[in-house]
Amino acid sequence: MSTIIHDRRIDMLGRKIVFQPDGEVPHDDGYRLVVPETSGVYLFFDLRGPLYVGKADNLRRRFCNHFDSHNQQLTTALEFPVGTVRFLWVQVPSTELATTEAQIIEELCPICNIRLNSRREKRQRRCN
Repeated sequence: MSTIIHDRRIDMLGRKIVFQPDGEVPHDDGYRLVVPETSGVYLFFDLRGPLYVGKADNLRRRFCNHFDSHNQQLTTALEFPVGTVRFLWVQVPSTELATTEAQIIEELCPICNIRLNSRREKRQRRCN
């Protein structure tokens, strides 16, 4: 197990995450009609924990777009899941999307958020 993942897991043990989703489905195309066409913040997760957090003006469209993602880390995680990959969402007004997404990313530290991981690597290089 890498030091980064180990440290992240230890860090998450002390956090109290309060997160009340509006809905949750398996990441399977057959569930796309269950996902609302409203704005919100969404999360992919499996048995490893949070994989990716994102925001969307249309959650259903974004759910469908992730079957062909440009994020290589997320694509790999979705192709080789540990257990079932779940798609969870919280409906959020468009004006609050960026703030809510940033707060959830900061709290959960999802492993496939590219910008988060590049910031983490830069911080580690400076500290070493």
